[in-house]
Amino acid sequence: MQLLNHCDLDRLYLKTLGAGHKRIAITACDEKSGVSTMAMALAQRHLLAGASVLYVELNSFAPAMTALCDIGLDLENLESPESEATTAASHKSIKATPQTHHLFTPMLVTSSIGDDVVTGVLAPQEQNHILALRNPTTLAKQLDQLGKGFDAIVIDCAPLCSATVENHANQGVPADLVATVADATVVMIQAGVTKAPHLKRSMQLLQQQDITPTAMVMNNQHNPSLGQELIRQAKRLERCLPKLSGWIQHKINNSLLMLPL
Repeated sequence: MQLLNHCDLDRLYLKTLGAGHKRIAITACDEKSGVSTMAMALAQRHLLAGASVLYVELNSFAPAMTALCDIGLDLENLESPESEATTAASHKSIKATPQTHHLFTPMLVTSSIGDDVVTGVLAPQEQNHILALRNPTTLAKQLDQLGKGFDAIVIDCAPLCSATVENHANQGVPADLVATVADATVVMIQAGVTKAPHLKRSMQLLQQQDITPTAMVMNNQHNPSLGQELIRQAKRLERCLPKLSGWIQHKINNSLLMLPL
């Protein structure tokens, strides 16, 4: 994954998982903002640091992960990295919420847009499971149980402010609710796409839960830099003036315009 080698990913990692936070919720203002891509990259970055990580997908509106195979973990008997014994109280909490047993099926998952593989759980699709997870107490207990076998959890959340979420509110777990049981929250913004009212509304939803984003990531997919835009324009000359087009592109590539801000 190209993002895995990006210096900005390291900066985000050092503010979240690298800073000791164990549950990271990643959401966005709008749909298709790169949440799943960022969540996968952050999870893989933690793996490269020698830690174990679980990818939890809670975006039931637009699932991005595909199951490869069940790895057969017995979550009721998982040992915490910090403790070798599972308490009777935790056993009782699991038995009291059998309706969310599907979250206790970690498996190897992969993104539909890449070849990266991590251990994860798929987004809930059954209505009774979703409604159960909309209870913050239940959600926290399930994440507690999942977290016993891993050093960290990266949660792929639904967007905070989108027509799909607002029109089908009961069909998914709200990102602002997930943020209340996370140690850190990352918000993705699409430069050139996200509108100011959407950003304002997203921040209001988080503020209502007393959540301050740990980081806000600008996705420049639809907002090329000046240098990239000049190269795109220069390529339009390739058909009639190929040498001139190549010379212009070479000059731009070796100029300060191509340096990251």
